[in-house]
Amino acid sequence: MIYVLGSINFDLVIFLKKFPEIGETVKGNSIFFNLGGKGANQAITIKKLNDDVIFIGRVGDDYFGKYLINNLNQFNLDYEIKIDNNLNTGIAIINVDENGKNKIVIYEGANSGVRDEEIDFLKDRIKGEDLLLMQGEIPFETIVNAVKIAKKSQAKIIFDPAPAKLEFKNLFPYLTYITPNEVEIQMLTPDISELDDKIDFLINSGVYGVIVKLGEKGIVYKDRDGRYFKLDAYKVNAVDTTAAGDIFNGAFALCLSKNFDLKYSLKFSQAASAISVTRKGATISCPDYNEVIKFLEERDEKNNN
Repeated sequence: MIYVLGSINFDLVIFLKKFPEIGETVKGNSIFFNLGGKGANQAITIKKLNDDVIFIGRVGDDYFGKYLINNLNQFNLDYEIKIDNNLNTGIAIINVDENGKNKIVIYEGANSGVRDEEIDFLKDRIKGEDLLLMQGEIPFETIVNAVKIAKKSQAKIIFDPAPAKLEFKNLFPYLTYITPNEVEIQMLTPDISELDDKIDFLINSGVYGVIVKLGEKGIVYKDRDGRYFKLDAYKVNAVDTTAAGDIFNGAFALCLSKNFDLKYSLKFSQAASAISVTRKGATISCPDYNEVIKFLEERDEKNNN
């Protein structure tokens, strides 16, 4: 079983020609509402790619919370959602320009209340053959407690350090994999200049494997056993890059749970992410399993397992 403990947001997405400068007002071309939040995005990715997953999170007792739960039900996703009477549902306001780039402002809301009840749910269930996928959009204390529980259970742990905080360095000894982008790995290793040295620092600090997501430049992977891959990104026409990293992480969790060949797992995850950026939205942009396989086969990529 894959457990995703993390954030869930109501996304308000506005597409526009260019981002406004400070003090400038610009016209939006279109708008839509969407289920988002890094945790929910990752969990739905795993579900759409056809693997067992349980999402653990929290929403407010408001319209947005009801909207999100209804959306989760439409995906037939298994979840443990607490409805918080004291906090509003998390909201993300997302601007997407004509090149598919985005700027995002997040109100944490109920995500900031994810604490003891969610940890207790996880503690009662997670086992050694399971996998825990987490992100940085819930309280740090909760993240620490969760990774300690998963480590004790000998479950694999994937951590997406977004939004990055220097205090995440305290998690390194517990993590199986960490998946920062260029900005995030810089924040986690502020005194180191070279990317390879940054990766080595994370591994020497306790992380087993590091995947650095470089956007259009692909990914770099290295682990404690000395395996190293630098893979180019797949070339696609990007429409909206929202949730591309989340979809990569969800796809990678699925590949680990199915014991796919490592290099193929990285390419599978890149493919799922690449397909998603050709579509608008977060969770709704995620492909299904057969779409990813077809995408890879068209590029003569096959699983070596």
